Amino acid sequence: MAKKKKSSGKRRKKKGRLNTRLLMIIGLSAVIVGGIGAGLIFLRVKGSVSRNLHAGAAFIEEGNWNKAERAFGRVIRKDPSNDAGIAGLLEVYDHWVPTTREHAQDLRRQFFAVVVHDMRYHPGDDQRAI
Repeated sequence: MAKKKKSSGKRRKKKGRLNTRLLMIIGLSAVIVGGIGAGLIFLRVKGSVSRNLHAGAAFIEEGNWNKAERAFGRVIRKDPSNDAGIAGLLEVYDHWVPTTREHAQDLRRQFFAVVVHDMRYHPGDDQRAI
């Protein structure tokens, strides 16, 4: 019986090593998969920012202010400190001719909201001050 106890003790140690190795492999695999996923998300966000910047510029050229506003709004939602997105929105609000008094008030509020947003993300920049 003494021999059986020794062999079962060795098996316990061996199983413990296998579990530790297995956990280590699973943990490293999770870290690698998470890193790849984060990288893909980053690339997708960056791609959508540039795509929306180009779309917004095209809409400005067409004079389609509503769609240009949406495109630049998506840029700022994805990257709040994007200078081109902020400049695009300011250009949209500068050239958009309101159709009603309420629309004019909305455009004015939105224009100043973008200016405040710009000042929040670029504090102390005297070139951006109105």
